[in-house]
Amino acid sequence: MKIIAYLNPASRSSMDVRTILNKYKLKYEEHDIVKSPNTHTQIIRNPGQQPSSPCIEIDGTMLVNVSGETVEKYLLKKGLVESIYSEPRKAHCIDEEREAIRSKTVRFF
Repeated sequence: MKIIAYLNPASRSSMDVRTILNKYKLKYEEHDIVKSPNTHTQIIRNPGQQPSSPCIEIDGTMLVNVSGETVEKYLLKKGLVESIYSEPRKAHCIDEEREAIRSKTVRFF
């Protein structure tokens, strides 16, 4: 499965998308829509895409203005992942996973 995530590093929705992808241990390519003008221009061409909202491409299918919950529901519905829980949980309920992402050291050179 090829996943390309177009995310805003400061966005809660983007953090939720990362949380879901990490929850299912999915490998993905991440593009920063804030720091890369070309990436930003490319994604806002998608119908209905808001300029700072995350979008994700999964095996060629583009999902725009997504949340972690939307991504999880899509993955489950298409059978791309197996449910870890009896039903999808909202990404903002997964505080431990969010804290793990937030606490990673970021180094600027």
